[in-house]
Order: sequence, then structure tokens, then C-alpha cells
Amino acid sequence: MNLKKLITELKRRNVFKVATAYIIAGWLIIQVVSSVFPIFKFPAWTSQFVIILVLIGFPIAIILAWAFEMTPEGVKRTDEVPVEKSVTQKTGRKLNVILGVILVLAVGIIIYQQFYKTQPVVSGATTKVGAIADSASVPSKSIAVLPFENLSPDTNNAYFAAGMQDMILTKLADIGDLGVLSRTSTKTLGSHPDNLGSIAKQLGVYTFLEGSVQKAGNQVLINVQLIDARNEHHIWAHAYTRTLNNIFGVEGEVADKIAQTLKLKLLPAEKIELNTKPTDNPRAYDLFLQAKYQYDQFTKKGSLPKNALELFHKSIQLDTTFALAYAWLARTEVFMGFLGNADSLNQQALQHARKSIALRPRLATGYYVLGYLYSTENKNEIARTEWKKALQYSPNNLKVLSSLSSVNQNQGRWDEALANINKSLALDPHNTVNIEILAEIKWRLRDYKTAMQLFKKANRLDPGQTDAIWVDARMLTTIGQMQQAHELLDLNAQATSSTLNAYDLSNSYAEYYYYNHNYQKSLAYLDSASTIWPKLMFHQQSRAHFTPYALSRLVFWQYPLRGQLYTLTGKPSKAHALMQKAITLLNTSQTHELRSSKINRLYSLALCQSINGEFKKSVMTINKAFKLSPVTEHYLDFYYLQEALSSIYAHAGDADKAIPLLQRVFKAKGTGEIITAHMLKNDPFWDPIRKDPRFQALIQKYAPSEQEAGL
Repeated sequence: MNLKKLITELKRRNVFKVATAYIIAGWLIIQVVSSVFPIFKFPAWTSQFVIILVLIGFPIAIILAWAFEMTPEGVKRTDEVPVEKSVTQKTGRKLNVILGVILVLAVGIIIYQQFYKTQPVVSGATTKVGAIADSASVPSKSIAVLPFENLSPDTNNAYFAAGMQDMILTKLADIGDLGVLSRTSTKTLGSHPDNLGSIAKQLGVYTFLEGSVQKAGNQVLINVQLIDARNEHHIWAHAYTRTLNNIFGVEGEVADKIAQTLKLKLLPAEKIELNTKPTDNPRAYDLFLQAKYQYDQFTKKGSLPKNALELFHKSIQLDTTFALAYAWLARTEVFMGFLGNADSLNQQALQHARKSIALRPRLATGYYVLGYLYSTENKNEIARTEWKKALQYSPNNLKVLSSLSSVNQNQGRWDEALANINKSLALDPHNTVNIEILAEIKWRLRDYKTAMQLFKKANRLDPGQTDAIWVDARMLTTIGQMQQAHELLDLNAQATSSTLNAYDLSNSYAEYYYYNHNYQKSLAYLDSASTIWPKLMFHQQSRAHFTPYALSRLVFWQYPLRGQLYTLTGKPSKAHALMQKAITLLNTSQTHELRSSKINRLYSLALCQSINGEFKKSVMTINKAFKLSPVTEHYLDFYYLQEALSSIYAHAGDADKAIPLLQRVFKAKGTGEIITAHMLKNDPFWDPIRKDPRFQALIQKYAPSEQEAGL
């Protein structure tokens, strides 16, 4: 049979009409199932099962249409029916009617989806959006995006589900009229947590977005459901069936639908940004999601993000206009700079961040990364300017608000720091990272009681967050709440899993026992820290392993404190030998040294010189650091150095120079972490001027507030 005859026969047997009717009917079934099944909380596999049945049924329908014919006597094989007795024309007319009905239904669904998006798909028991806005316990325009469930057969596709969640969350965060909880607050909830009403009250959120992603080859199915947090009913649900070639822009469609459903006010520029696709290149997009996932794994587990760096580069090679990929490449390069070669990597990061903004001038991520880069270089005012620009385009961006708060502290802008972190916490009350930032601000402002309460809250919300525990313990140590400090350190010791936390914990114990005058135990914990350090990129026999990051972390503790402890335990020759070694090492500036690393190096060098009796040199060293730390730009560094200079004068017995500097540090706002009355009272470094009445007056003035904090 030639092709022309085959086509004629296919038409006669109505195969084309059956195929067309089946495709449209199958599409209708998938749309109905995808919208209705989630409302009744059917398991995800039921939707997938129906879709598989529809796909399997297509070739069966084609075969049946070819092989069989409906006759007045019943179903017969087509070959057995003479052509003159065939009723295929009559059957064809019936199929035309059926096809027309199906087409009308399909067009109706398309019109509904395109022009009536503000009408939620609800079950009979679902409460309308307006009815739940009366709840006074949570803000009416807030949402938590739960971790998307990966339903892909291949577990290696987890990056795709995580990427889609993050892209949708980012789009939502750009809407000024909506408060969006961070991933930090939802990471432990899972994809489908029980008792959403209780969780909503705890988090202070109005709606939840649940989602699942299934990726198989080139096919992608994304199910999303917007849930009323009060009664756990579905406000809206939809399934997006796409291929990798047209997946772009789904995050914007979801965000736009949520904005309409929650009746959010969208500025014209926000509407444009919601509809802006990140890229039109499917492979570039997929590589970007993989790179982003690798980057997130780095921040969680501490592994090097080299794979992310390579994947971002490959993504950009495929689409040189991919602004978001440029921004994330820049951020990864900044992180890599912490581990060495900072100058070169930061230069590349600067170019890539600027490129992202040039391509998309309203891309908040670009300005955030640019500010982040400047902050690592301690260019605080420039960082502050860039982050303020980011807030113009993403006013409720939690990362930008917390970053601004941190740079505000570095500049001594305490009211601004409080305003930014409080706004962040108003949007995301249970974000433990931001609670810790507020606690540290209160610590620095000498509001120790409030700081303690905030640290406890962070510990309660996230018991595995060891950073909050040891920072809280350090604060308690410096204000003399020794029993509570020891309990927290022991608690941290039980919870600590990472090498970095173990190192920090050992140093915290060393400081605790130092102020408790148990110098042998303090030395023992410093020894413990020394054994941990080689696992953190450092090897004492080779200076090639010194990175700016590694150097600043090591020298801040190990050399000055160890030298002081050797002196206090009657080992002056050992102290002298160590200080000689440290001074030689610290006198050499490092290649590609960050400003913060240089300040740490000079600070430690000055203390080592003081312990070694090189008084004049130590003062000169501190003055070098002062030149890098103007008070208007580096407020905290300036007062850390003032305290160091005061202690150097004290160690030399010069009370007339030490005490005025010390008084200035105590009087300055935000120095509660730098110096406390308990530190003065228990640090032997101050012994040469301890009997001076002015020194004792400082202790008496500030000790009561520190003691009251523990009541």
C-alpha cells in the first residue's frame, strides 16, 4: 500500500478523527485530575497513574480505530466488512459531533485559566480568601513556601524540585505587598506537614504553598496548591505540564496567580518583573538549577562550591544574557575568595554582578550580590548603598534586610540596624538566624537580659543550631554568668557535629576557663583546637596553606592567648619562644589579603608584641590597623582596636593612657561585646593597673547591669 492510499484508508476508517478526539479528551482528563485530585488530598501517585493510563490508551485507541468498525450488528473487524456496507461515514459524522463538544469544553477550560485566574479552584467546604482575612493572629498577606516534594523516579533530580521552590519563593519575595517566610523557617517542616493551623500560628503566616515536581526525561509536571493556613482548605490548586523547552516562566505564573488570588497590589514594575523569564535556553536553565543546588549544599555542609562555579560558567556560555546566572556566579566567586585568591575572584565577581544588573536593572539579586561583595571587602558604605537599591526592587527581601542590619552595626548605625532586623522579623518571626542577629545587637547595646531571652528563643526554635548556643555561652562568659555559660557549652558539646563547630567550641571553653582562672584547662582546650585546625585547611609546617580566612581564624585565638597562658602558668621561656615565632609569622602580609584578615593579623601581632615586651612596636602595629579603620566606616573595628591599645598600655603599666581609652570604649554605643566589667575584673592582662581607683570605678559602674542579666 502506497502512502496516498494509506492516508485515504486512515481517513475512511476515522483514525485521524479518533486520534484528535483522544488527544483533546486526554488533555481534558489530565487538567481535571490535576486540579481536583489535590483538593481532595488524593495521593500524588493517583494523578500520575491517570496520566500514564491516558498515555497508554492512545496507541490502543488508534489500533482499535484501524482494526475494528461499529456496525448495526455490533463490533466487527474492518477487513470483514465490505466497503459498500461500511458505516464509517455515519460513524465519522458522530465523531464530528463528539469532537465539537470536546473542543468547546477545551476552549472553555483555556478561557477559564487565562481570563478568570482570580477565581480560586475550591472544594465545597473551602473558605474564600476574604473570609479568612479577619484572623487577627496572623498578617493577611503572608505566605510560607514549603519544601517542594521530588517525585521524580531519578533521585538525582532533587535539584530540580529544590530549584523550582527557590525560583517561586524569589519571585514572591519581589512583591512588596506580600510577606514571604525564608527557607530557614520552613526547612524542617517537610513537604506536607500535619497540623498546618498550629504551625501557621507559630510562624505567623496566613497561607502555605505546597508543591511537588516530577521530572522524567524532557517532561516536567509541577503541582502547586495554595492552602488557607487557618482551616487547611485549598484556596487554589493547579498543575503545570511542561517540557524542559517551555518550563521558563512557570515561577512567574505561579507568583502572579497567588498575587491575584490573595488580591495583592502589584506595582507596574513588579508585574513586568513577574513576567520576565530568566532565560529561553532549556539547557542553560537546567545547568543553573544544578549549580544553585550545589551552592546550597556548600552552604549547608561546608564542601567547596567548585562544581557550582563550573556549572554557572557553563550556563552562561549557553546564554550570555542570563542575568540571574551571572549574579549567582558572582556570589559563588565571593565565597571561594574566602578560601584564597580573594583579589582575583572578587574582581571577577564584581564584573559578573555588574553584568547581571546591566542585563536586568531591576534584578534585586544582582544588587544584593554586589553589596555582599563590597561588605566582604569592608567597603561598608558602598555595600549599604547597593543593598538599599536591592530593597527598592524587593522591599521584603529578608536576606537584604539582615545584611543591611549587619553592615549598619559595623558602621555604628544602631537605630538603623534595629529597624532593619525588626522589619525582617516582623515578616518572618521564627527566622532563627535573624533572631540571633537581634540578640547580638542587644548584646552589643549592653541589653544583656533581652539578648539572653533572644538566644534562648533561637535555641528553642532550632535546637540543632549550635552557633546560637556557643555565641550565647560566650556572651554569658563575658558578663560573668559562669554557671549558665558552662551548661550551654556542655549542651553545645553534645550537639556539635561539624569540625568547624568543634573548633569554635574548643575556643569557647578556652575563653571560659581563662576568665575562670583555670589556666591549665584553658590551655588544654587550646590544644584541642590546635588538633582540630589542620582539618580546617591549615597545616602549621607550610605557609602555603595560609588563606586569609584560615589565618584570621587561627591567630585571633591561638597565639596571643596561648602566650598569655604560658606566662600565667610559669612558663615564660615557652611564652617567649612562641611569641617570637608568632611575631615573625604575623609580620608578613599575606597574598590577596582581605582587609578584615589584615586587621585580625595586626591586632594579634600587636598583642603578641606586647606579651613579648615589645611595647613601642605593639603601639605602632595597632596604629597601622587604626589607619584601616576610620570610625565612620568601621565603627566596631575602631573600638576593638581602642580596647586593644588600652590593654597594651595597661600591660605596660601606663594607667594614664590606658584608662581614658577604656572609658571611651565603655561610653561608646554598641561596645558591649568588646569589653565588660567582668572581663576587666577577671582578665590578668589588666593586672598592672588593677588598683587604680579609676579602673575600679569602671567595674563598679558597669557590673550591676551584667549581674542583673542573670536574675
